[in-house]
Amino acid sequence: MQSFKSILNINNNNSIKLWKKASSSQKTDINNNINNINLLQALKKSGKNKQVVRRFFSVRDSNLFSFNEDSSLVKVVLSLEFCRIEVEPSAIPSAEFTLRVIRQDKFVEIYIKNKEELANWREALRPFVIFHDIHSIYSSGSQIGEGAFGKVFALKRKTD
Repeated sequence: MQSFKSILNINNNNSIKLWKKASSSQKTDINNNINNINLLQALKKSGKNKQVVRRFFSVRDSNLFSFNEDSSLVKVVLSLEFCRIEVEPSAIPSAEFTLRVIRQDKFVEIYIKNKEELANWREALRPFVIFHDIHSIYSSGSQIGEGAFGKVFALKRKTD
C-alpha cells in the first residue's frame, strides 16, 4: 500500500517537489499517442534564471505533462492529486492570466494568453483539481441551509 508521504512526493527533508521527471513508461505512452492528445499551450518560468518560455502541456490520468518547445518530448510531469487552482490577472505582459497549481505551500505558475486558452485549461483540469475562483463561474443565490460549520447557498452557473 502506498504511504501518504509517497503520494504527496515528500522527500527526506520534508519538502514537496511538484514537478518530477516523467518515467520511461509515461514518456513512451505520451509519445506513442502524441497525435491523439490535446496539447495546451502556455508560458512558464523555467531554469535557474526563471526565464519565461513557451511550453506545451497535456492532462492525462490526473497528471500534467510538460513538453519541450517543439512539443515532441515529455520533459516533466506534475501529479494533480491534492492540488488546487487559483486564477488571477497575470503580472507578465505577454499573458492575460496566471494559473497557479498549488499543493500544500508549493505552487507552479503557468501564464495563459487569453480567455479562450483559459477556458481550455479549465476544461482539461476540472476533473482533477479544485478551483478557488468559484465566483467567476457561479453566481450566489439565496441561503438554503445552515449548519454548525457554515451556511449553504444555492448557486447558478453564469453560463447557463
